Amino acid sequence: MSRYNPRTLVQTPSVSGWGKAGGAAATSPTTSAGFLVVAGGGATNNGKGGAGGFRTSEGTSGRGTAAESALVVALGVTYTITVGAGGSNSNGSNSVFSTVTSLGGGRGGASSAAGSAGGCGGGGGNNSGGSAGGAGTAGQGYDGGASTDATAGGGGGTGAVGGAANNTGGAGTASSITGEAVTYAKGGSGQVGGIPTPQFNSGDGNRYVDDGFQGTAGLAGIVIVRWSTEFSAATSTTGSPLYYVNGGFHVYVYKASGTLTI
Repeated sequence: MSRYNPRTLVQTPSVSGWGKAGGAAATSPTTSAGFLVVAGGGATNNGKGGAGGFRTSEGTSGRGTAAESALVVALGVTYTITVGAGGSNSNGSNSVFSTVTSLGGGRGGASSAAGSAGGCGGGGGNNSGGSAGGAGTAGQGYDGGASTDATAGGGGGTGAVGGAANNTGGAGTASSITGEAVTYAKGGSGQVGGIPTPQFNSGDGNRYVDDGFQGTAGLAGIVIVRWSTEFSAATSTTGSPLYYVNGGFHVYVYKASGTLTI
C-alpha cells in the first residue's frame, strides 16, 4: 500500500487557469504554497554518507530549525522542480523548488580522509589518527561524526550529528506534509552487517553492505508542494508527480524532476 493514501489519489485535473474552486476568479495573482525539499544523500564505498539537506515550511526543518515561511507563488507561472539524485562515491545532488535549495549530503571519508561538507556532513574515515566529519549546513542538517583509527564516524542526519567513532548515522526528521508522518534524511552507517532496506526518495546517506565493502548509493531526495483547495489545482505538471487532496490541500509529490504550472 502506498504511504500516500491511494484512497484519495486522483488524476491531475485539466483546468483553464487558476481561480477559486467553483470557477470564481481569484482575488489575487498569488497564493501561498507549503513545501518540503529534501536533497539526495551522499555516499562513499564503505558507507557513512551524509543525508541530503531538509527544508520545509510545514514543521521542523533540518538541524532542529523552525519552519520556514510558505512561498508566495505566482498564478499562471511554471516552476521547475529538481529532485536531487543520491551520490555514488560522491556528494548527493541538490533539490530545488523556486527559491528553496536543499544541498546534497556529504560524501563519507575514505580510509584516511575527512567527510565532505553538504546538507548533512559525511562521516570521517577511519585511519591511524582519526578523521573529522564533514560540516552540515545551517537550517538543513548536522555534521558527520569523527572517526578513530579503528572505527569510522557516522554520516550526519537532519535530526542529529553522526555518531563519533561508532559507525552510527544521525537520525532523520519526520514530516507530515502529506497527511502522514514520514521520516526523511537519515545519515549513513558504516560496517553494518547485511543489506539495508532503503526507503527510496528519502534522501538518506548510504550505508555499508557487508559483502566486500560495497556501499549502497545515497538515496534520491524528494520535493512536495501543497496549497489550499480554496484555489484550483495546477494547470499542468511534468515529471509524473503523485497528486491528491488531503486535509483541504492540493498535494503534489515529486520523486523525479519536472515542472509545476501554477
